[in-house]
Amino acid sequence: MTDRTFLTDLTVKLAELGDITLRPMMGEYLLYLNGKYVAVICDNTLFVKQNKSNAELVAGLNPKPPYEGAKPCYIVPCDSVEFLRNTVWQTYLGTPDKKKK
Repeated sequence: MTDRTFLTDLTVKLAELGDITLRPMMGEYLLYLNGKYVAVICDNTLFVKQNKSNAELVAGLNPKPPYEGAKPCYIVPCDSVEFLRNTVWQTYLGTPDKKKK
């Protein structure tokens, strides 16, 4: 399980990108940026969704599913704040807006 320290550290690092929301999901978390779902947090690891916008940034990373049955995502190292922010931002830009009902 992901601990609160990891979540706090991650949200502080990403705060300048916009509104960060964490939603609990089966003991782990979904990360939303400005209302768009961009990543999953499992076992103190950030997994960003694959899309065309972030493909160049994550080219050297191997996609893996965050949990059994999930689509493969990229594991983003959180030690480089610049890489972390750029990757999450590009994922956000490549994620379509929610369809209006």
